[in-house]
Amino acid sequence: MNRRHGLVNAAVAVLALYWVFARTEWPETWQSLTNSNYWWFLSGFGLFYLTLPLRALRWRVLLANVGVEIPLTTLSSVIFRAWTINAVLPGRAGDLYSAYALKTERGLDPAVTLGTVFCARVLDLLTLVVLVTAVYLLGFRHTLPGSFGQLVGVAIGLGLLLVLIVVVLARWPQVAGRLIPSRLRSAFTRFSGAALGSFRKGPLLLGITIMLWGLEAVRLWCVMAAVGAMLPFAQVVFLALAAAILSTLPLSPGGLGTIEVLYRQFLPYVGVAPALAGGITILDRIINYWFILVAGGLYFLWLRGPIHKGRQE
Repeated sequence: MNRRHGLVNAAVAVLALYWVFARTEWPETWQSLTNSNYWWFLSGFGLFYLTLPLRALRWRVLLANVGVEIPLTTLSSVIFRAWTINAVLPGRAGDLYSAYALKTERGLDPAVTLGTVFCARVLDLLTLVVLVTAVYLLGFRHTLPGSFGQLVGVAIGLGLLLVLIVVVLARWPQVAGRLIPSRLRSAFTRFSGAALGSFRKGPLLLGITIMLWGLEAVRLWCVMAAVGAMLPFAQVVFLALAAAILSTLPLSPGGLGTIEVLYRQFLPYVGVAPALAGGITILDRIINYWFILVAGGLYFLWLRGPIHKGRQE
């Protein structure tokens, strides 16, 4: 990622956050936070971080499909560190870090790692696209502003692009290989082999993926319950999945700013009081952004510290 791209992403995050902050009723929002039921909040927190070992389990299955065995604890650690990188850098930079981490810690070929990570992203995004499109068409097509329909359209476009890439890799690998510089073709062959080979055990992988997005939706429902904002579950599902789609776009690190704008646009539109919408936005982003940023930063410092290095030796 070049410096100009990084500055643009930072500008998007800052401007989006400024837009949200300028429209937040802070005294009322603070009151909604102080009156929150923190048992509901902690339930949402626990559900979100339950997805960490589940994602590690899915990744372990993907790696096993290509003949690689990595302990679940190692994969959980790498995923959490990748989340931290994604909270700092846009464009899913954590995926590249995952390849680096498994190369340095387990000696795994980065091309193979990226192939399995690509498979995981395909599973994530295609499942998201199907679910969010179904919820939108069945419940909100004629009730939400056009901007939400545009977001669904972007998701469908990304899904079709991924399907096209997979089809090209599977049916015409030689054609795809000719588009790659000669010095990278060997790595590309290993990447595509791992990407296609890791799709085995499809029903198990799909089941885990659906469970992951179900937990994301229930997490958001718990956060809403914490401030006393009860919405139909279909609306909660749509918002949680739409936010997940935004986080995949290379607009800002971890969807910073863009997800907050989505929440502040969607929640009042479906009848949530502005103060409660502000409380939901803050609590949810503490769970899936700010805690990751702080705890992940401390985790990286610990990994580089003398105590951890002493244990390794």
